[in-house]
Amino acid sequence: MSTLRIDSNECFSTEVTIRESDPYTKSVYVKFDRYYIPEEIRGCNEMFVTPSELERLARFMLRQADEIRTEQAVRKETA
Repeated sequence: MSTLRIDSNECFSTEVTIRESDPYTKSVYVKFDRYYIPEEIRGCNEMFVTPSELERLARFMLRQADEIRTEQAVRKETA
């Protein structure tokens, strides 16, 4: 099991947990917890995906981050 905690600021953070669901289904368990004020869960999303779907999701997020970063840089240059 692996967990990534992203602290956006002192009041808001997100934790992403990923682990194998079980050895029989070969699924991956993915959980997003959103915290407002440390340690107070305000939302939780859970899903089961295949390893290939998890990889597609990760690639999608990487592409979107790159595109948004580029758009922000262009706006900054023209401002």
